[in-house]
Amino acid sequence: MGLCNCPQINFSWLDHWLWLLCYNVIMQNLNDYIKYLGLTKPVVVRINSRTHKAWDGYYIPRYNSKGNLAEHRITVYLQDQSRDFDTILAHELIHAWQQENDVSEFHGKDFKRIAKRMEKHFNLTNQMVNIFNNMRLNEQISRMKSMMGLLIEDEQKTYESKPIILIGPQGTGKSTTARALAEKLGIPLVETDILMTDETYENMCKGEPGVEVEITRVAGGGINYSSNKEYEFCVMNKIFDKYRDKKIVLDVGGSHAKWEDEHSSKMKELFNSTPNIFIFNVTGDEDETYEFLKKRREGRGEKISPENEEKFRRIITDLNNFYRGTQKISIVNKEGSDKTTEELVDEIIIKLT
Repeated sequence: MGLCNCPQINFSWLDHWLWLLCYNVIMQNLNDYIKYLGLTKPVVVRINSRTHKAWDGYYIPRYNSKGNLAEHRITVYLQDQSRDFDTILAHELIHAWQQENDVSEFHGKDFKRIAKRMEKHFNLTNQMVNIFNNMRLNEQISRMKSMMGLLIEDEQKTYESKPIILIGPQGTGKSTTARALAEKLGIPLVETDILMTDETYENMCKGEPGVEVEITRVAGGGINYSSNKEYEFCVMNKIFDKYRDKKIVLDVGGSHAKWEDEHSSKMKELFNSTPNIFIFNVTGDEDETYEFLKKRREGRGEKISPENEEKFRRIITDLNNFYRGTQKISIVNKEGSDKTTEELVDEIIIKLT
């Protein structure tokens, strides 16, 4: 095992001096589990003598500034454990394996398959799988929300305290899903389409160099709006300044998510500051995605002019290129049928947990 992959163990609030005597045994088992799973990223284990109301251990992936997986972090609580230490450690390391192998199903068949193999190979207890066998999605949500609160206390500005960003072209159901996701998680929803015409953001950006914006608010709540990319760029910067380390769902309109020329690298820096980005599409094929979304929009009674048709195609292509390597959410299932809003929300939550 290379030097960069050597695990690290931190003892926090350690009044259990006996655990220090067991350090070599823990390290040996940890190394054996890492080798068995073929993990390539560094592993840090934090052993905490306190108890936690929700669970006896948890796993967090840590990302670098480019949004790439950089490190695995595991915390194990010693008090009132429902499982033995090695079982907890192995369980959380399987989540690390899921991250490295892009396996998103939370405690799904791949998790159970690996867990059963490890139980047999290392003579672990069968609690590694059974403790979660009957966990319903609402329990998973509660676990995630509890974890998000815990991380604010224990590890400021971590992966879980970042915005959840949803991006996609018109017709993907992104905004409907964003509203449902925010409601289910009990966190605020922020929509860039709305903030672009918000008077507060208009006043903040109106005097900035190169900004051109014209917003007329009419009786009945109507808005006439025109602006250049400099204005949109300014508003997006202000949004990230305010919400960069907040637990929100951020619904980014398709035209506000694609950037060119001098704005491109700056916007990539902003979006790379959070790992929770999901791109809504149909398939990896841009033509298939376009035809599917076009039919969906026309089915709703929308008419797409030749000019807007070309613009719509370009948005799909640009989003795929700009966010290459980002987590994708397909809006259709394996049979080619539309996923429901609830299915899309559940998929995002599972990927987050």
